[in-house]
Amino acid sequence: MAPLKWIFHQSATFGIADLAGKVAKEAELKEMEEQIRQLWLK
Repeated sequence: MAPLKWIFHQSATFGIADLAGKVAKEAELKEMEEQIRQLWLK
């Protein structure tokens, strides 16, 4: 997966930095939830 900073930079180039930021935050939250779930299941 490409680094978020790189994705954000590319998005800013096309003027959709705000949208990219929201998507990145959503993805991070989902990833964190998944990791927490994995820890709980162990």
